[in-house]
Amino acid sequence: DHMGNLIMIWSDKYKTGINKIDQQHEKWLSLIEKLSDSLLIGKTDENLDSIFEEAFEYTQTHFAFEEKLMEQHGYPAIEKHRELHQQMIDRLKYIKDRIDEINQSESKHLLKKQITRLSKIFYDWLIIHIEHEDQKYVPFIKEQPE
Repeated sequence: DHMGNLIMIWSDKYKTGINKIDQQHEKWLSLIEKLSDSLLIGKTDENLDSIFEEAFEYTQTHFAFEEKLMEQHGYPAIEKHRELHQQMIDRLKYIKDRIDEINQSESKHLLKKQITRLSKIFYDWLIIHIEHEDQKYVPFIKEQPE
């Protein structure tokens, strides 16, 4: 059933115009998409773990990079943005807990459904974050030479 599939279309409207950030966003979205896909096709649990780990580590790396950039360029709303990043990490940790439950669960099917839903919600949230929140720091970074 690929009806529930996430179709990731990298769109120009997600672009910040900061190459490194755009490349990271594109990779990040594809990792979340990969996670969602692997849930739908019922990958084995250890596979799921490693796909999740990859997405989670990349999220942390990307946030650290973004926050460093904001710091360097004196972005005034950095604390607010940091909070949003923390919320996203917390959401991913929540998904991770659900993935861990699959391993001990009798009702794997239901849990996988729930995780698929959660990763979709996370994905939508990610798009909104990239489209709206990340655009806010762009002018501060673009004003200065790279």
